[in-house]
Amino acid sequence: MQRLQNSTLYQPLFQKLFHTSAITIDQVAIAIAEYEKSLITPDCKFDRFLRGETKLTEKEYNGYILFKKLGCATCHNGVNIGGNSYQKIGIFYPYKGKALDDRYKITKDPKDRYVYKVPTLRNIALTAPYFHDGSVKDLRNAIKLMAIYNLGVKLNDKQVDLLESFLLTLTGKVPTQ
Repeated sequence: MQRLQNSTLYQPLFQKLFHTSAITIDQVAIAIAEYEKSLITPDCKFDRFLRGETKLTEKEYNGYILFKKLGCATCHNGVNIGGNSYQKIGIFYPYKGKALDDRYKITKDPKDRYVYKVPTLRNIALTAPYFHDGSVKDLRNAIKLMAIYNLGVKLNDKQVDLLESFLLTLTGKVPTQ
């Protein structure tokens, strides 16, 4: 709290918002909650498809079917299409990147090496670089590598195109505020 009180950046913002020079934990909670609301990007094409409000293109739909058929939805599931579990990267082929901040760092269990929280795929087109270590710069390459590491599958260009088309439907509207 003292750091916020002394911040030349945050102090005037909190004062303007809350009309007081004191920064309280309740104000911080409100500010964080408002910030988190700005991260929600609703109304992606896939959401509208699930609600029956729009159709996916043939390519997007076939990408969705392939996503499920390959088993991607085993880890990337739920409302956020991921973010619900921890999984190992490199099940079929050892991951060649760095084991930065894996679960082992917390649990000290050797089985937790290269185990990470499965990321949400919402807005995936906007969140490069990819993987826990930022080693993959573009979505197409991330799709190819994830298929190799965790599915043991080498995708052809058509399959990558289909999956990428589906993943692009997960980009929502960025709030204007």
